[in-house]
Amino acid sequence: MDNRRLIKNFLILFIGVNLISCQEEKPASTAIIQGKIPVETTELFIDYDGEWEELLLSEDGQFLDTLSINAPQYVQLAFDNNRLRFYVTPGDKVVVSGDSSISFSGSNARINDYLYQVSEIEEALAEYEYNSHNWIFNLNETDYIHFRDSIKEARLNELAQLPAGTEDFQDFHQKDILYDYQYDIARYPNYYSFFHRDYKPTELITTFYKGVSLDNEEYAKNYSSYCALVDLILYQQIDEIEDSTLSTLEAHLSVIEEIESPTILHRRLVASLPHFNSSEENIEAMLDRMLGMAKLDRTKEEIQDHYNIVSQLKPGSPSPDFDFENYAGGNTKLSDLRGKLVYIDVWATWCGPCILEIPHLKELEKELQDKNIEFVSISLDEPRFKNMWKNMVENKELGGIQLISDNGWDNEFVRGYGIQAIPQFILLDEEGNIISAHAERPSDETLKECLIALL
Repeated sequence: MDNRRLIKNFLILFIGVNLISCQEEKPASTAIIQGKIPVETTELFIDYDGEWEELLLSEDGQFLDTLSINAPQYVQLAFDNNRLRFYVTPGDKVVVSGDSSISFSGSNARINDYLYQVSEIEEALAEYEYNSHNWIFNLNETDYIHFRDSIKEARLNELAQLPAGTEDFQDFHQKDILYDYQYDIARYPNYYSFFHRDYKPTELITTFYKGVSLDNEEYAKNYSSYCALVDLILYQQIDEIEDSTLSTLEAHLSVIEEIESPTILHRRLVASLPHFNSSEENIEAMLDRMLGMAKLDRTKEEIQDHYNIVSQLKPGSPSPDFDFENYAGGNTKLSDLRGKLVYIDVWATWCGPCILEIPHLKELEKELQDKNIEFVSISLDEPRFKNMWKNMVENKELGGIQLISDNGWDNEFVRGYGIQAIPQFILLDEEGNIISAHAERPSDETLKECLIALL
């Protein structure tokens, strides 16, 4: 948020929210959001049009913001552990009360109370799905679709109970429900295949992929499940590319070259950044290509910021440092390992692909245990999950040097490597200089050959 907007919000709050709420005239292309949240809250964020911004709070928890809005859309507030999604149309004045319990007044109050009530139900449903994951995603195709059908119909029936005068919203929100349903069906093969490795989806499932527009900006800005469905379909297209001459980054870019939606392009270009690294050939040309595809300033900023990092990680460059807690006791710094080759596994206990690499890593450690190499595993688990990390190190009998970062992803080592996805493997020489910021995985047979050649 720029200084002018900060000053504007400060003056509005200084005059008083009650005075502003008396004003009747406002442009039809704007909407006012105001309210009060618990006094102990220190940060409040608002998301509309795909942009998160921090809002100023008065000492007693009041806030006010004027949105530039030209069509109906969802808006979100985030504070403490709460996320409120509500419906806003041009010319609205929405009042949020969260001092003791969440309620809405002003424009579309009945609709927004409905959205809040539904969010609590859906949060409980998400928890149920999490706890029943092994049962739900082990259903056969017919039973799984029936399960999702029952949820969809219940949600549509609840929506239909809204009073007369809410028809425009019902049409708007129905799309949200239907895209949730479509995405839930479309993601079934990814989960079912964990239980049945040879499974191939039939037309009962694949029909949910067909005919989906991959380039609808209006839907992308309003329906998160539409975006997730587009992501899933585009990932499938990437997997189906048979041109072995393309790098992973080039494959990502090739499937979105014809897309015009700024929001979808932002999501996909940012998602491709973990593959945009110093090992990419013609890295400057790839930067120009990605910047040329981006349509939003924030997309270009993220791409440029990532390039500024990875361009410093070329072979021979000094590695970003670390100084992290060691499972065996004390802290370990990168400089403590000087004189040995260092292979680093950046992982977390919740990361499925990370866990799958562990047996291969343990085998590699055993084969090279007498060589001049240190195997270092750095967990990015948050501090509150430190005991889970310790338990996994113990229960899985993890070897090598087991470290945990001091603040999850928020530290200089992670930022220095521009890490956006895990696992990531890093190979350093005896002086702590980079051999590869994106080394092969332990499951890659070429890794052992590479390490032996360097030892």
